[in-house]
Amino acid sequence: MSGGSPRRCGNTELALWQGAASLARRAFDIDPDVQEHADLLAVVYGLAGDLNTSAYYAKLATALSLSLRHI
Repeated sequence: MSGGSPRRCGNTELALWQGAASLARRAFDIDPDVQEHADLLAVVYGLAGDLNTSAYYAKLATALSLSLRHI
């Protein structure tokens, strides 16, 4: 990826990222106070091409605390 061009996905790859976004959204709905869930949503929505939603979750993640349950 050179020149800062946006990444383009094929239909199949886009469908996979949208499916991943749906699963990440379920995790966030179960526990919305976990930073990792918002971070994951930001990344997955970005890869799916939804940059506005990606930016929303990236900003939200900065206001949430890290989950220490798995440490």
